Amino acid sequence: MVESGLQNPPHIDSTMNLFGLTHRAEFREVMEFLNTVPPSNVRAECSVLLQSYPFEFPQKFVNMLINAEPLLPVILVAGAGCEGEVRTGRPLQGVFRIYASQWTAYRNELERFFNGGDSVFLLPRTAGNDEIAVFLFSPVCPRQPLKDTVVL
Repeated sequence: MVESGLQNPPHIDSTMNLFGLTHRAEFREVMEFLNTVPPSNVRAECSVLLQSYPFEFPQKFVNMLINAEPLLPVILVAGAGCEGEVRTGRPLQGVFRIYASQWTAYRNELERFFNGGDSVFLLPRTAGNDEIAVFLFSPVCPRQPLKDTVVL
């Protein structure tokens, strides 16, 4: 687990790197899912940050993760205490943000990613919401709709 103020760069290997307070109730479903990912799954290469409160992970830490493995996605699962951070704080840059309260909608997308399918997590980290929506709902790249997602 990572404490704020981490001084040394993390050791990165070719597996899923998990940082945060994994025992918190708000991340229970996320942890149940992540524990089902087989360690031998090559596509499981990513970093997952479980953020319980704003500024738990400094931007410097995220930058170290990105610099260590520039092509690996950094997925941030933000807890209830972080839901206003985009409006009122300084959200972390270079991460794919998922709110723990919206976990169900993203579960299938992560499953696609870990199983080697097309996934929004393979888009460049600079992709905006409009590019993500085009990727998810484009007729050019037909995909199965995510469970619990309403397509208008």
